[in-house]
Amino acid sequence: MNIKAVICDIEGTTTSISFVKDTLFTYAYENCEKFLIDNFNDPEIQSIIENLCVEATNDKYEITKSDNVNEYAHSITCYVQELINQDRKVSPLKLLQGKIWKYAFESKVVTGHLFEDVIRNFEKWTNNGIKIYIYSSGSVEAQKLLFKYSNSGDLSPYITDYFDTKVGHKQEPKSYENIIKQINFESHNVLFLSDIPKELYAAKQEGIQTLLLRRPNNYEISEEDKSHLSIVDNFDEIEL
Repeated sequence: MNIKAVICDIEGTTTSISFVKDTLFTYAYENCEKFLIDNFNDPEIQSIIENLCVEATNDKYEITKSDNVNEYAHSITCYVQELINQDRKVSPLKLLQGKIWKYAFESKVVTGHLFEDVIRNFEKWTNNGIKIYIYSSGSVEAQKLLFKYSNSGDLSPYITDYFDTKVGHKQEPKSYENIIKQINFESHNVLFLSDIPKELYAAKQEGIQTLLLRRPNNYEISEEDKSHLSIVDNFDEIEL
């Protein structure tokens, strides 16, 4: 394949979907209000709150801006929980989740889940001179936490850089064009790994090589996608 760089999705690729949905999202959902109250005067949190209010206005959702911190935090939390329920990918939500998860990871309340084949292949690819990048809809901060505080130890030394939706959404070819420009490799020397066919098709339009991950409990793959995409069950099956 003559691969010089690998771009990895997270959910369903390096990490189980259930960990993201049932552990990370649930933790943010259940602990948002307390986190906002405890950190309300932090300038970064204030900025996130302001941006969430802008999003709420665009959504025609009414947030109660009260002088009472508890009431204000509760109103923001109700909106945040609605965004999580809708699986929205808005930036202030992702930033807030990242802050909440930072506390959870650093206090060891949460440990990042990685499939056992990830660390040995990250090590092998790095030893072979292949650069590893991460591209996820979650914020870069959240991505870094997952790999630093993982069940396989700190994998961050293996990762050259991280990308989130600031480069574009994952099902848009332009996003992959932007990444290629930043990592400075020819697109045909880059491999993208994901469990979402539409993301892989977008990457293929930019000349990037792709593989679809068929992890346990991932989304079902259609017959059409099976006929158009190369599929592996884990990283051990990848020959670079």
